[in-house]
Amino acid sequence: MLRMTDNPGLGEIDARAFAENGALQVLDVSRNNLTALNVSALMALPALRALGLSGNPWRCDCRTEDLCLWMHVEGFKFQDEGQTVCQGPTEMRGRRLSEVGMQLRAECHQGLGYWDYLFFIAIGFVIFSAGTVSAWVMGVLMVLYERYSKRKSEELDSDDEEDGAARGGTSNHGNGDLSKPGMQV
Repeated sequence: MLRMTDNPGLGEIDARAFAENGALQVLDVSRNNLTALNVSALMALPALRALGLSGNPWRCDCRTEDLCLWMHVEGFKFQDEGQTVCQGPTEMRGRRLSEVGMQLRAECHQGLGYWDYLFFIAIGFVIFSAGTVSAWVMGVLMVLYERYSKRKSEELDSDDEEDGAARGGTSNHGNGDLSKPGMQV
């Protein structure tokens, strides 16, 4: 059992404060000056069965959100859960920490708004359009390149035929005509 109570000078507990106390079963930090507590300090205590947090001026805001949610889930561990209440902000004063976790989750992690969705739709359309145009341009370039390659190949073949005709007369290319030039049949 570790009791750290009635100390107005205790306003913060380091997240690693209990790292070497894995067997700690009871922790009491009541009636101090704690406004927030890093829940990872408590989660590092696997054997923890009872916890006292009452009498502290808890500030129920985004800094204590994880602690409030953890208290909601692990509520059976709290000796004085009914007296562990928020002191601030004003709209939370008097409410139990274990009750405000979900409200803080909603306030601290706001969802997307109307303009966010419009932005995602617009950027999606732009990306889709750019991809479509790019694919179309690549397709046109490939067709033009194929036509160019085919035309170049045909020109080279016709140049070869002209060179053959200039060197040795007409080229018959196997049509069965065996007559010699200047010979009449």
